[in-house]
Amino acid sequence: MHLETPRLVVRTRTSEDVKGVLAYYIRNHNHFACVGPARPVDFYTEAYWTDSIAKAVAEFEAGTGVHMVFVRRESQREIIATASLSQIARKSFLACYLGYGIDAGHEGQGYMTEGLRALIRHAFDERGLHRIMANHLADNVPSARVLDRLGFERGGLAKDYLYISGAWRSHVLTALTNTDPTCVPRV
Repeated sequence: MHLETPRLVVRTRTSEDVKGVLAYYIRNHNHFACVGPARPVDFYTEAYWTDSIAKAVAEFEAGTGVHMVFVRRESQREIIATASLSQIARKSFLACYLGYGIDAGHEGQGYMTEGLRALIRHAFDERGLHRIMANHLADNVPSARVLDRLGFERGGLAKDYLYISGAWRSHVLTALTNTDPTCVPRV
């Protein structure tokens, strides 16, 4: 899958992205340490990402997940962000979870909002989803701003939701609903 925005190419991860994704996470180790879960011991290895991307491809083919990388259109080399639609549910729910992260050197330039807009359009228009849920740390202001710009609405606060940086951390629960009246479950 390949989506284009004015400044980005947003595409599914492939086996050719192993080194690029690994470099992205190594480069952003400290940047993500305070907002992400503990990583497995082999997280920063090619073997881990070879396996992880193979699983992502299988999820894409099964229709249960979409795992993307963002690259700038002019270079299309360095991965500057990642995003995933995970736990895609069908039947009467038609929903998924959105996860995302951006390279520390590209934060605050609108890339995440731009790329996620394209991914959300795909989720609603092509995948027929009704709801996208996204949760963020209560004190993660940049993430809250991105979701707000995209139209996500706050649904509540989940106290002690995930174990991050050595403590149970509360998260703001948000969701974006597809307003297309033709978006209904297919029997």
